[in-house]
Amino acid sequence: MTLAISKTSFEVGETAKITVTVTPPNQTSGTPTLASTNTKVATVDNSGNLRAVAVGTTTITATLGDKTSNVLTIQVYEALVTVTNLTSSNVTANSVTLNWE
Repeated sequence: MTLAISKTSFEVGETAKITVTVTPPNQTSGTPTLASTNTKVATVDNSGNLRAVAVGTTTITATLGDKTSNVLTIQVYEALVTVTNLTSSNVTANSVTLNWE
């Protein structure tokens, strides 16, 4: 059984779909159960819908009977913001002061 996803790094609030492949398909009956080791970072339902909740790292696995999938490591980072009118001051060899709106 394998899990696949298009990317493993997400902004808070992003969603994605995890695909579960059971090989061979007739090896085990039932529906895989997906789980996140840290639901405060990302949640996943049994349909494979992943939601990035907060900054951090979690792993996703699927189980079906006594079979366990590969592990997907998911990294969630703070949503990016647009910065306008960036200016610098107090520039030295070791530091700079940045200001923006």
